Amino acid sequence: MTSIASEGHASVMLEFDAGFDPHKALQDVRQKVDTARTKLPSEADEPRVHEINVALFPVISIALSGPFQKLN
Repeated sequence: MTSIASEGHASVMLEFDAGFDPHKALQDVRQKVDTARTKLPSEADEPRVHEINVALFPVISIALSGPFQKLN
């Protein structure tokens, strides 16, 4: 869980381990957000839950290695 808050905005990001049930997780998160909604100020916007599947974003990781030679 990672959260960010600033004046007028707050967000919470949840990351799950591989093999989790995404439908159950989304249902559980929505239920908890609904419960927490009663504790928010009345002037606050409605909280929103968004599912983002990072597996849909291409990622490349490159590692370079080799002998180190100091240049003068």
